[in-house]
Amino acid sequence: MSHLLGSLAASLLLLAPPAALAQEEHPPTVKPEPEPEVLLGGTGHDGGWGAPVAEVTTVRDRAAVLLGGRGGWLLDGRLTLGGGGFALVTPVPAPPGAGKPGELLELQMGYGGVWVEYTISPLRLLHASVGTLIGGGGVSLNWQGGGSYGSGTSFFVTEPAVVAELNLAKHVRLDVGGAYRWIFGARMAGLSSADVAGFSALVAVKFGKF
Repeated sequence: MSHLLGSLAASLLLLAPPAALAQEEHPPTVKPEPEPEVLLGGTGHDGGWGAPVAEVTTVRDRAAVLLGGRGGWLLDGRLTLGGGGFALVTPVPAPPGAGKPGELLELQMGYGGVWVEYTISPLRLLHASVGTLIGGGGVSLNWQGGGSYGSGTSFFVTEPAVVAELNLAKHVRLDVGGAYRWIFGARMAGLSSADVAGFSALVAVKFGKF
């Protein structure tokens, strides 16, 4: 009987090492390396949007309205790369030196260019966006009541803007804020770049995939 028990114990000892080795064959758990913090990479998706924009400003020290739009490709929910443009829709008298004495003329102005915008904390109900338009435009003269006068000037423009943005719905956002229109190179008799530059209060409604 003792001989039988000794044989059984020896057999168990022989079986133990292979079992231990079998357990060691499983690879150790590898912890994932920490991801670096990046400027873009929080929301993990791209989209796009377009928006009608209205600006209330001054041109030649007179209250004026500019209508236009912006839009573009939205990278990772934060960075917009696109374009925009505006046109003066309020009649603004031309300066006296722009035409011949007695001629009733009005200013026409339009500009557009590349639009770059960065949105801060876009998933929050109320957040902020900062952007700028860089491009060019022109000022021309029209007869009061319609018809081109045939005289004008071109200019370079950059218009930075800061807005508060409200998420109205999944695909709709409301922007309210301000911008400053820097204009360089506008040269016309009686008119300087400063006459068509200035601060604007703006409102926009964005539609798109955010």
